[in-house]
Amino acid sequence: MDCRIFDQIKSIVLIGLLIVIFGFSENLFAQKVRLRSQINPNCNLNSNSKFADIYADGNIAVQGSYSCRGAFIYDISNPDTPKLAAWYNPGNN
Repeated sequence: MDCRIFDQIKSIVLIGLLIVIFGFSENLFAQKVRLRSQINPNCNLNSNSKFADIYADGNIAVQGSYSCRGAFIYDISNPDTPKLAAWYNPGNN
């Protein structure tokens, strides 16, 4: 009986230790991200869910949109001053 209680305590301590280790190790791999600029495309709708995903490759960033329909394409050659290059709007399909 004492052996089972000791095994349960060992298991609880081990699980707690693993949770602590994994909790602290997540911070070791966090990326250092800094906001360099902010741009808000003109969307005339009053909705809380205007924008969706963002994808970037090289000097181009694409921002998906829910309410504004389509995608905003940015030139991010200079990340401190991004410029809206195009707005792809497929229309009401």
